[in-house]
Amino acid sequence: MEVKTIIGLEIHVQLKTKSKMFCSCSSEYFNDIPNSHMCPVCLGLPGALPVINKEAVVQAIRVGEALNLDINSKSRFDRKNYMYPDLFKGYQITQFEFPITTSGYVYINVNNGDKGSKSKKIRILRAHMEEDTAKSTHYSDHTLLDGNKAGVPLLEIVSYPDMESSEEAKEYAKKIYNIVRFIQASDCDMEKGQMRFDLNVNLKITKKEGGSVVKEYRTPIVEVKNLNSFRALERATLYEEERQLEEFRKNAEIAQVGNKVTRGWNDNLSKTFFQREKEESNDYRYFPEPDLPPLYLNKEFIDNAKKSIGILPDEALKILEDKYKIGSNIATTIVEDRSYYNYFLSELIKYKGSPSNLANWIAGYIVGLLNESGKSILDISSGMLAILLNLEDANNLSSLKIKDILKEVILENSDLDKLINDNIIIKDDNMLDTTIDNILANNKEEVLKYKSGKDGILSYLIGQVMREMQGRADPSSIKEKLLKKINSI
Repeated sequence: MEVKTIIGLEIHVQLKTKSKMFCSCSSEYFNDIPNSHMCPVCLGLPGALPVINKEAVVQAIRVGEALNLDINSKSRFDRKNYMYPDLFKGYQITQFEFPITTSGYVYINVNNGDKGSKSKKIRILRAHMEEDTAKSTHYSDHTLLDGNKAGVPLLEIVSYPDMESSEEAKEYAKKIYNIVRFIQASDCDMEKGQMRFDLNVNLKITKKEGGSVVKEYRTPIVEVKNLNSFRALERATLYEEERQLEEFRKNAEIAQVGNKVTRGWNDNLSKTFFQREKEESNDYRYFPEPDLPPLYLNKEFIDNAKKSIGILPDEALKILEDKYKIGSNIATTIVEDRSYYNYFLSELIKYKGSPSNLANWIAGYIVGLLNESGKSILDISSGMLAILLNLEDANNLSSLKIKDILKEVILENSDLDKLINDNIIIKDDNMLDTTIDNILANNKEEVLKYKSGKDGILSYLIGQVMREMQGRADPSSIKEKLLKKINSI
């Protein structure tokens, strides 16, 4: 028996706009008072008319272009009717028959066994605009609703079922994540619900029956809703592969019209659970949204939106690796965020040393500090890192001191110039000679131990000098002078 997994993904991305999809309520709602970003349009009250958010349309075009989708000059919003508690209106305004973008693709790298990895094309059916729903917080005996999220612009990116493993699904999801974040169409913060995955998965089972007769079966398609991490996506896929195969062996159930199901994901139990039978499109009673006219986009509007994309992450990665000779892992970290890449380029103009060294500092220490502080790299003064690294290359600052300075500036907003003055390496030979003489005079026993063959004592003596100099001496100069003085004793 041969089993093949068939996977398609619907990726929901909150577009980066100041206001909601069809009203002027702020879309920057996170951690605000529940239901404080609401208006008659959000609630669908009689006489309240929606208006299309222009910036959301621009962002949708930008994502479409980045994903190689065709941008349609004519699209239309439809009314999707279903009575869920997270839709106060009782319907969702979305795009069904005429979406803004169609027919795209991306390439992902997939495991190719002993040959390493290979590139695989994942086709994208469409990416359409719609509005988000309210946030539901479930308790044992009741559910609370927060409508601040309801109406926030969403782009739903729908793939073809071209993925064949949990690894491929995760790689595709990461690809979309990286592209959308890099072009700054969304922050894709999954903890804030800005990116979510709906997994569609079933199995194709091929086996011989009656000698050489080969029969093919497909298990019912299962949609696992609202996965909010790459790990959850991968684990849910693996679980469904096992569950569906077991179900098939037990019941021999095969795919047919009407037996699709929707399941949820319990992250604590690492298993999916039944929610409801899956509706077909006609169950939603789609019809053209009566309060919105068709959306017509002229060529100039579309072209201007496309031009604002700039470089894409794959191209940026190639520049970092090929032009600047930066290692793959470090380069990948830098292209995770457009602001990291832009910061690297801006600092490189002022830094006289190795691009690889600069990249290592950004991807390592700087990103770590930002994660610790919750700040953005945009909060860091332009040229600061280049100044510090130029001083290090000139042996005027140690890497340890640079770390201390960066920490104080980024976390505590300390004054950069004062910190440099307080920590810059002292190059006064007389002062260094005097300090070394005092250390040797006070450590005669250690000097004898070193001369008798205990080489590790030298590090101790260097440390003593550094402590007396408050870390403001060049270790290589200390070592050179120490050895010269010890050998003369």
